[in-house]
Amino acid sequence: MPIEKDKISYLMELKKFRNWKDVPEEKRDELKKDIFDMVKLQIHSYTSEQRSPVTGGRFQKLSPEYAKIKKKMGKGTKADLHLKDKMINSIRSDYLKDSIRFKITAESQKAKSYNHLVGDTTPKRQFLPNEADSRGKKVGFEKGIKEAIQDMINDASSS
Repeated sequence: MPIEKDKISYLMELKKFRNWKDVPEEKRDELKKDIFDMVKLQIHSYTSEQRSPVTGGRFQKLSPEYAKIKKKMGKGTKADLHLKDKMINSIRSDYLKDSIRFKITAESQKAKSYNHLVGDTTPKRQFLPNEADSRGKKVGFEKGIKEAIQDMINDASSS
């Protein structure tokens, strides 16, 4: 489902990763939780570095006006999506059979998230993939995150 103003979510299909079918059923629930936790930490890390965990690219700088406001709040002048840490911390999960849904359910964070994810009223600073993007770097998370997920699946399937 594409990112919409009233529904911010991304479905990660684990069956698209090699060896997912080889992960024993009894290990899958815990593995999905571990993958979600790792990806959420990566989202936090990438955005703290002013980078997109989707494309790996740098975020556009803050406008001079907003940079001044943010600096007065004691939060520096970086475009890092961590003004009050509510948006990134509001990412939740649904664990489905062979997938994980990353979502923002807090009403107070949906509009803000939508604006950053699609570039509606702010510069685009994508921290969750958009399922509507089907080509190029915007498909799923950045390569390093996908590789870490693959390593976790490989480890679970061989133990």
